[in-house]
Amino acid sequence: MKNITDSFVSLGHWPSAGSFGFNTDILATNPINLSVVLGVLVFFGKGVYELHLRTISSNIVMFGAMKKK
Repeated sequence: MKNITDSFVSLGHWPSAGSFGFNTDILATNPINLSVVLGVLVFFGKGVYELHLRTISSNIVMFGAMKKK
């Protein structure tokens, strides 16, 4: 009888395996980090990329005008 009682008592002391839930720690969630980083790159990188394309475009036009002379 003691063995049966001990087995039921020990069932109540098992460590829980965890449960399903949403991770609200923003530093630990990779998709949120990736979306923030990509958003910042698009927001700030757009102006730099546009300036670079305008410079290249003006250089091409200038080089074409010099070549026609």
